[in-house]
Amino acid sequence: MLRPPSPPVDPRRLRHLHRVGENAITAVIEAEGTKVGTAVWDAGSDAAQFAADVRALEKQKAPVNYATFLTGTVTATTDALNAHTGTWQIAYSIPGIREWLMKQSL
Repeated sequence: MLRPPSPPVDPRRLRHLHRVGENAITAVIEAEGTKVGTAVWDAGSDAAQFAADVRALEKQKAPVNYATFLTGTVTATTDALNAHTGTWQIAYSIPGIREWLMKQSL
């Protein structure tokens, strides 16, 4: 049986659900006893500030790192239409994040 198309989803609701999901899984990880390093960064930072931000997060010596960007700084910094898609443009331009990602293995 065919279903009618879903109504459009308000992008503000998607951002909220995405953030709830990230925070929820982080809470589960912590509740299970794993330390989570956290940080809030300005998406408009320069390379030197991002390097300092990465070092500060690494100093927490947590196996899980969770950094978010200050509200409003992603869309002000990128040409992205929303904060979620804009985070990728910024995050993967930060050498410390790329280096950490490439060190990971299964």
